[in-house]
Amino acid sequence: TVILCNGKVTILNPEKTQASGVELIKLSECSREEITTFANSENSKDIFDALNVLYLNEGLVIKVADKTIVKEPLTLIHLITGEESVHHSRLLLSLGKNSQLDVIQQFVSKGNLSYSHHITELQLADGAILNWHKLQLGLGSNFLISRETGTQSANSRFTFHTHTVDSEFVRNEIGRAHV
Repeated sequence: TVILCNGKVTILNPEKTQASGVELIKLSECSREEITTFANSENSKDIFDALNVLYLNEGLVIKVADKTIVKEPLTLIHLITGEESVHHSRLLLSLGKNSQLDVIQQFVSKGNLSYSHHITELQLADGAILNWHKLQLGLGSNFLISRETGTQSANSRFTFHTHTVDSEFVRNEIGRAHV
């Protein structure tokens, strides 16, 4: 389980995750080379991408090794707290060849009138399978903008489900995957 509270990353039980072939690294602890292997929104002409890069609080890099089938879902909890606050976070996920991962991503709120912007960049190698469930629950009067984008290799599969409940303003965007 990973908790992102106002964009700040807390990894629960990192030893257990690493033992299963999954590597979790805070974005602030990554080398520039590790980060630039992703599509990277720094060159985007989208204003929301530019704001995310400029005001990024923190992010997470997830790497799943080749031929790793993760049996338990990885849970990512985005907790938005405080009144009238702004949070920017980013997730970079790389699945190796013939690997498989299920992700449950939850956005929940404990405050009002906050703005949260999250970008997920995905890389799926040949034969990788990713099942993603995004739950946006009880965001109330908060604003959430979320984008998923990435690249897929041959024979990879990406399944994505979004469930939004009790939210005044949510913008979900899925970028085109490239083969």
